[in-house]
Amino acid sequence: MSSAFTRVSVLAMVGVAAALAGCEGQLDVTLSRGDALTISSLQPEVRGVLLQTEGGSPTRLSSDALAGEDLLDWTTGERRLLIDISDAGSARYTGAGLVVAANGGDVRFMDDTRARDLEPVATDGPISAVDFRVEEDEEQTLWLRLEPHFSVTDPRLDGVETARFRPVVRAVLPDNARQLSGTVSRTVLESAECRPGAANAEDDDIGAAIYLFPEGLAQFTDYVEGGNFNPLAAGALRREGDDDYGYMIRDVPAGGYVAALFCFADLDAPDRLDNLAALRAEAINVDADDSVFDID
Repeated sequence: MSSAFTRVSVLAMVGVAAALAGCEGQLDVTLSRGDALTISSLQPEVRGVLLQTEGGSPTRLSSDALAGEDLLDWTTGERRLLIDISDAGSARYTGAGLVVAANGGDVRFMDDTRARDLEPVATDGPISAVDFRVEEDEEQTLWLRLEPHFSVTDPRLDGVETARFRPVVRAVLPDNARQLSGTVSRTVLESAECRPGAANAEDDDIGAAIYLFPEGLAQFTDYVEGGNFNPLAAGALRREGDDDYGYMIRDVPAGGYVAALFCFADLDAPDRLDNLAALRAEAINVDADDSVFDID
């Protein structure tokens, strides 16, 4: 075990310590990241993982294993080990989130000339639902995936210096993780109803995205902090040579969803409702390891 992970410690809150004492269980937690449409560098001060116990108080698992990491240096499929504990105890957990430092970290936007300080909204990030159990003498792995596009605000929109950081994550067990990919035709994306200027854009990243929503929602709009109709993931659409625009969303729990095309996803400020509307929205099942959803 590397020296970074020997510093990992378990800080159980009152009411949880008894459940964790006296039993052995192995728990590994990795972190990866989703797409960022407007961010070129992201260095949050990640300090560990928050696990929600069944009917109990949350447990904080502390780690500085990713200190100083620029998440945008990672590929979108890369995972980094955050927690590696051989005495995690025995318990059932129903949710997970990231723990971040009360201050520190920075972000750089693609069209900005300097880095901006990150200001965490809270040290314990929002909880993503997941259901798993750590058993005595067994090993369990949990994947967390941070969505930068829904986690960081652009301070220039409000004329301030610091960017708000509220880490939105998706928690999934490896056996239940699926991948969704597909294309949007140039006819649709470069139409007058979507992004007619995309055809002349210098970059392959053109600001449109496929948003993935839970099934059964009454409306499909942009992400807003604390909202009831929020998307779970964003897959940036990128030009694929002279052909269509492609996207990929990893670590999606198997199940039913609604996939929606947002032509101006790059205008989505996560701390407010921007009244962005989906051009297309369709119910889909993400069941195969590599599920496909295209818009022609």
